[in-house]
Amino acid sequence: MRPFHRSLRAPRKTTLQQIRHFHPTRPSPFVNELLDASSAFIQGVHSISGLSWAVSIPLTALIVRSTVAMPLQIYTKIQARKERDLVPLLSSWKKHYKDDILRNQYKVDDVNDIQNLSAATPILAQRMKSKHADLKKRWNIPRYWKPLNFLQIPIWISVMEALRAMSGNDKGLIPYLLSLIEPTNSSGAPRLHLEVEPSLATEGALWFPDLLAGDTTGILPAALTMSILLNISAGWKAKKFSEMADLPKIELYRALTVRGIRAFIQVLALNVGLSSYYYEMPAALLLYWTTNLLFMMSEEASVKVTRVRHRSGHVRITRPRRSQYTCAQDDTLSLKRRLVPTSASDSLRGLFILIYTGWHVKEGYKQST
Repeated sequence: MRPFHRSLRAPRKTTLQQIRHFHPTRPSPFVNELLDASSAFIQGVHSISGLSWAVSIPLTALIVRSTVAMPLQIYTKIQARKERDLVPLLSSWKKHYKDDILRNQYKVDDVNDIQNLSAATPILAQRMKSKHADLKKRWNIPRYWKPLNFLQIPIWISVMEALRAMSGNDKGLIPYLLSLIEPTNSSGAPRLHLEVEPSLATEGALWFPDLLAGDTTGILPAALTMSILLNISAGWKAKKFSEMADLPKIELYRALTVRGIRAFIQVLALNVGLSSYYYEMPAALLLYWTTNLLFMMSEEASVKVTRVRHRSGHVRITRPRRSQYTCAQDDTLSLKRRLVPTSASDSLRGLFILIYTGWHVKEGYKQST
């Protein structure tokens, strides 16, 4: 049979062949390098000092807090003090701008006129925003200084995860997050390759000679709980119920909220202590956590002592020159200062650490029971 003409034939369809390459899941090099660096730092402190692990672990916590946490804390405290010093100036400028807007733009003699005051609110807010930015620039206050205190959390977690892996447990926050990102591993190799440090089992002290085992006496979990509670009571002040009676409704709700969060963190601290005892958390982690919290309390005490010396006149206070003040600023320094919550970032950081601790204890050491 004679074939059809080329123009009458059905067009030939070309399909692209898809090729899939199967390969084992690649590990996370950045996470491994970070944990390797933290583990090398812990090992370096131990080898250079020549001390046992029962002493070198608290020494590691002291070095980390002295070189990372304390400079950040001092810097944020200085910026918070500058922000408090700006509150009287901003109050004075707000009154000055409000009177100026009502008298010059709205031609109103009564500055307490509610109708005109509500109409002048957007203009007043715009002027106050510009003045606040100008004062912060003049007083050398950075724009994003409040989140700087959270920079110590990744370093703290990396040291904790490295010490956890050295204690012989592969259940932690970083392996859990990696399991969510990389749920399967065809090669079967572990994502984190830190090895157990066998010398931790023989270089303990006192009633905990084995740092890889839990503290059966319960002294270290109790010390961890007490250190957390002392940090909360010393660093996070809450109003008493007798002082809340005369507060306005909004401030009363705010004070009750702060007190409720504080009570919740205290209950969470008790839960952390009981869980660390029940699930037999290694004594190495308990020792690091407890000494880290004790060093945190000493830093807070040293900052308070420095603040008292600052107020008593032993340390010179640097302020802008008086020639920079104009019109309404002369009497602003005599105004009553408002209380600005300077420990909000510290409280959030402590809450995050407690949540991480509770999750780490329950999930990481559930396999031992």
